[in-house]
Amino acid sequence: MNRERTHGIEVTGRPEFLDEESDPAAARWFWAYTVIVSNHSDKTVQLLSRYWQITNALGQVEEV
Repeated sequence: MNRERTHGIEVTGRPEFLDEESDPAAARWFWAYTVIVSNHSDKTVQLLSRYWQITNALGQVEEV
């Protein structure tokens, strides 16, 4: 699990390997991600956009 907090906003990400969806013989590996955004500040905030940069074990980067 990864967790970061900035200006009272905490983002937690948890990856989960999906064994039943993956196929090692075909070099296919599937993961699911749970992302939780928590406001620990006194201010009202709104998520306007999101950006994911995923780097695999080979160093290949995918932007979503």
